[in-house]
Amino acid sequence: MNNLLLKSLERQKVYKEGFYNKNNIFPRIQINEEKKKEFVENSLIKIVAGPRRAGKSTYLFSLLEGKDFAYVNFDDVEILNSYTSINELLELLGKVYGSTRTVLFDEIQNIPKWPLVLNQMHREGYNVFVTGSNSNLFGTSFATHLTGRYIMLDLFPFSYKECLAVPGFKEKNESVLEIMYTGGFPEVVVNDMEPGKYTETLLKNIAYKDVVLRYKIKFPNRIELLMGYLVANITNTLNFETIKEILKIASYKTINKYIDCIEESYAFLFLSPFSFKPKERFNFNRKILAVDNSFLQYKNFSNSRNKGMFFENLVFTELLKQGYSVNSELFYHKTKNNYEIDFLLKSKLEGVSKLIQVSYDMSMQKTEDREVRALIDASRELNCDDLYIITFSEKRTIEKDGKIIKVLPFTEFCEKWDSVR
Repeated sequence: MNNLLLKSLERQKVYKEGFYNKNNIFPRIQINEEKKKEFVENSLIKIVAGPRRAGKSTYLFSLLEGKDFAYVNFDDVEILNSYTSINELLELLGKVYGSTRTVLFDEIQNIPKWPLVLNQMHREGYNVFVTGSNSNLFGTSFATHLTGRYIMLDLFPFSYKECLAVPGFKEKNESVLEIMYTGGFPEVVVNDMEPGKYTETLLKNIAYKDVVLRYKIKFPNRIELLMGYLVANITNTLNFETIKEILKIASYKTINKYIDCIEESYAFLFLSPFSFKPKERFNFNRKILAVDNSFLQYKNFSNSRNKGMFFENLVFTELLKQGYSVNSELFYHKTKNNYEIDFLLKSKLEGVSKLIQVSYDMSMQKTEDREVRALIDASRELNCDDLYIITFSEKRTIEKDGKIIKVLPFTEFCEKWDSVR
């Protein structure tokens, strides 16, 4: 018998049982009740994906409260070192948890041939819940083995509205600035942790575990250098010539590989310019954005707190949490006259549905003129009349050249969860 694995599973059972004694579990409204019910009751393999430490396992624990289930965390070194096969694992789970057929696997991508493992368990009638911190979980290998056998939900760090449910957060005088600078990772928000050290540790784990180890990167320092470049250039577009100089490599193919690996880790996302021709969307002019605003302060690569940069990235993260899919429903746009629209929302049925500019402060007339001019130009070009400017606190309506532009404060954009959707 694999005694080391057995002891590790028993230790994780103690953790699982102690979890429900905690009082700091907060509802996640990123996933509505209808989706949640469909997810829990579905007979398919159920997957919650998203960045590390976003609360994926906590969310599944809360969904399974009161139910009899076994738990295995594959981000545990002792589990990984002692794991040999799914058959042995299931036998030991029977010894630890009895006859339950419901299993929660954390970070399933860490074990070899995991799609085959899930496929076998599904065939044998197990009710399987899974978390994963890599978007490539659902690539070719996964699709080949599990086509039609899974249902998936994305979960990101706390939204602003979710932060408001945490005691003490709403009472902060500048709660919007709080999440704008510290981000929404649950441990930071709930436990009031210092975000700088937390973020540095988290990004190092992402770089090492989710990029270097997973993709067998031969030069790990390049990933750290690239992450530093990304932080310093949030809301700007990728500059491959600059990246070549920083990393001291000449291959665009290698750079693209590194960028793809980082994106698959859910740390940074790269927004494509919109085009009615899908092939033209995936070019080098992708905009750099972070999955959480705390990443913008990684190693102080951003030398000053650029409110415009922080605010635009914050609006982006809220759009993610409202359910918009990057480069499928959510883009940025450059007009033929070279005006930039920060965010373009696309409906599958209606085409371009909404155009959004982000402006922290519109007190200067030239700022307002710039944002309005860009929206009107894009509105005419794309035949879209649902126009918004998201600001820190301003609310009004602008009418110009036959167009109506709604200026919304960030809190209203978030409070009315579907105000833009």
